[in-house]
Amino acid sequence: MSDGPHRAAGVGAAPPREVLAAFGARGEADLLPGGQGRTWRSGEVVVKPCGLATEAAWVAEVLSTIEETGRFRVARPVRAADGGWIVRGWQAWRLTPGSPDPRRWDEVLAAGEAFHEALAGLGCPAFLKDREDPWTFGDRIAWEELPLRGGEEMAELLEPLALSRRPVDVPPSPSTATCSAM
Repeated sequence: MSDGPHRAAGVGAAPPREVLAAFGARGEADLLPGGQGRTWRSGEVVVKPCGLATEAAWVAEVLSTIEETGRFRVARPVRAADGGWIVRGWQAWRLTPGSPDPRRWDEVLAAGEAFHEALAGLGCPAFLKDREDPWTFGDRIAWEELPLRGGEEMAELLEPLALSRRPVDVPPSPSTATCSAM
C-alpha cells in the first residue's frame, strides 16, 4: 500500500479512511490549525501529505532512530501496516503534546543546537540534488550555487541581500563536507 513519488490530494483535502487505517489511526480526522492547512489528527496519529517521497522517507528513517536527550524531543514517524513510511502520498507521526510559547526563544535555540548535535554525523541526503522548490532555489542562491536571475523585479529584491553576503566559516563535518560537494 505504500507508494513512491505520488503526491496526496490538494491543500485541505482530508486523508482517505484507508490511509488513516494503514497508519493505525481510528476514527475521523480533524484538521489541525496553523501550518499550511494540510495536517490532520486522528486520535494519537497526525497525518499530512508528503512532498518529495524520498525526502519524507529519509526524514522518517532519521527521526525514527535519533536518540532524544533532555534537551530536545521529536515527533516519531509512524510506519504503515506494510512497513513503509508513505501511503498514497501521506505520511504519519505520533502526536507530540505541547504548544508554542513565543517567550521561550532561548529554549528553542538550545533545543535546536542539541538537535543539530544529534544529527552531526549524518551525511548529506541524496535527494537534496533532486529538489526543485522555492526553498531549495533560495538556498542555492544564498550559498552562491546559482546566480541571481528572474528579471528586474527579482534583481531589485535580491540584489541588496546578495551584496550583504559574507563568507561563513563552518568547521568541516561529515554532513557539511558531503553536502558542499554537490
